Formats: sequence, structure tokens, C-alpha cells
Amino acid sequence: VFELSSHKMAEYIAPLLNIFITIPINYILNKYWAYNQSKDKSIVITGCTGAVGYAIIDYALNHKMKVLAIARPETKALDSFKDNKYFLLYECDLKELKNIKAEGSYSYFIHLAWQSSFGEDRNNKEIQQKNAEYTKDAVLLAEKFHCKKFIGAGSQGEYGLTDKKITEETPLNPITEYGKAKIVACNAAKELCREKNIVFIWPRLFSVYGINEKPYTFTS
Repeated sequence: VFELSSHKMAEYIAPLLNIFITIPINYILNKYWAYNQSKDKSIVITGCTGAVGYAIIDYALNHKMKVLAIARPETKALDSFKDNKYFLLYECDLKELKNIKAEGSYSYFIHLAWQSSFGEDRNNKEIQQKNAEYTKDAVLLAEKFHCKKFIGAGSQGEYGLTDKKITEETPLNPITEYGKAKIVACNAAKELCREKNIVFIWPRLFSVYGINEKPYTFTS
């Protein structure tokens, strides 16, 4: 008579339960968790042909984040991304942001685009104030895309000249129309985000360098 103790049965059955039940359940749960995480990883980005924008897109795509890049028509700077299945390019000028018909939902809106941040037009009040208006258009577009957060691009130009260490508590004292317009854009976008229940973030960038850095910048 063949007898099998409960202890022996457990030794045989446990591996089978692990193969046919535990492992498949863990696999499904992990896939479900990864899917839910990936749903939250998506961005809309403007000003994406510069060093900062290019680096953000490269990082996002390497982490399988869905990216909608809004860039000037006929730009070639983003050609290396075009075959990536997570990348989508929308071509338009800044003045056309308000006319974009949003499709789908994205988590974050990163607004880096800014006309005439270098050269003589840096002190052209009319051009710089238009950039502040475009920033408000970007917030409204973020709302259309159901974005949870809006991230703008402040500048060291907002601080002006100082011989002291700069912190976030340093008083803003711009000496250029560019710096003044950045402050106007910041305040207007912050208030609009508050009205639209969008988290507002405004990092102030100093001199950066990297791929696609323009030849006329301080660090190039």
C-alpha cells in the first residue's frame, strides 16, 4: 500500500503551486503596476530643440514616457527621436499655441519655449511681453491636455546683477526686458494655474550646456 504523509505531499505540491499560481499572479500584478505607472508618465513639452528640452525628451523616452513635442515647423533638431514609438511631434509657432486642439491626456506640461532670449531683442519690450502672453497660452493648453502639473522656465535674468550668493529668497531685480517679462510670465502663469487647479513649478535656470546648445551662448 502506497502511503504519502502530509509532509511529503507538501514537498511535492508546494513547487507546483508556486509555478502555476504564485508566479503567474505576481507576473500579472507586476504588469498591472507597471502599466498604471506608465500611464502617469507622459509630457507635453515646448522649446524642445535647445539643450534642456532635448535632454528632457531623451530622458523621458529612455524611460518609456509618452512625449508630445511642440516645435517650430520644419525643425530638424528632433529627427533622432522620430522613430521612437513614444514620441509625437506637433509643429507650430508659439503664437499658435492657443489654437491647438488637444487630443488625449498628459501628466505634465513643460514650457521652455521663449522667443529672442539672446541678442538685441532681449531688450525689446514688445517681443518679450508677447512671450509672457504665450506662457499663459501654454497654461491654457495644459488644461486642455488635462495636465496635473505645469513647469515653466524661469531665468537668472530675473535676479539681475548681484555680488551675493543667489538663493530662492534673493530679491528679483531684473535689468533687461527679458528678465522683466519672465517675472510677468511667472506671476501670470502661477495665478492661472491656481484658477485651473494645476500644480505650478517655476525653476530659474542659470547657464546650462549640453547637446544642441546654441553657439552664441555663454557656455558654448
